[in-house]
Amino acid sequence: FNAVSHILPGRHLSILRDVTERKRAEDALELLAATGQLLSESLDYQVTLQNVAQLAVPLLADWCVLDLLTEEGELERLVAVHADPTKQPLMEQLKLHPPTWEDAHGLAESIRSSTPVFIPKMTPELLDLFIRNPEHRKIIDMLEPHSALGVPLVARGRILGTWTFIRERTDRPYNDADLRLAQTMARRAALAIDSSRLY
Repeated sequence: FNAVSHILPGRHLSILRDVTERKRAEDALELLAATGQLLSESLDYQVTLQNVAQLAVPLLADWCVLDLLTEEGELERLVAVHADPTKQPLMEQLKLHPPTWEDAHGLAESIRSSTPVFIPKMTPELLDLFIRNPEHRKIIDMLEPHSALGVPLVARGRILGTWTFIRERTDRPYNDADLRLAQTMARRAALAIDSSRLY
């Protein structure tokens, strides 16, 4: 909030303005500018995507994962980053549990349909659909996902993978503006991956 006070004879007038949305919009523009710069700096997309993912946390996510399709058509978890360094070991464990084509819901569905997954509130029943085994359950429970976005990486009409953003905080569920920002970042990342592979 931004507060402005005016003192008049016998009166005191205060005006409060909510600048939260404006601040978020400014942060989003800065994030996109920094993302564009990073993506243009190197043709090593694996290193670049790791750096871009680290930009996304904590502004857009508490943690995020990026899964790419291999030449064999399998999903490989290339990037897993947490805003809290003490939770990064959990993210390294999460790399061992990429989505598979057998998954009926979630990220694999996002890739199959080339549409985003938008979950403002992750319920226990919904979370059960994403869990693959007891070890995966243990990791996810410790990471405490509350709200999720999964956006496909598409370049020249081809799906390259998916980028998933997670918030743990219950007071900031994802909204439409967050989804648009995630999609823009995903489009830029997909073009950088495609250009690197062509080169």
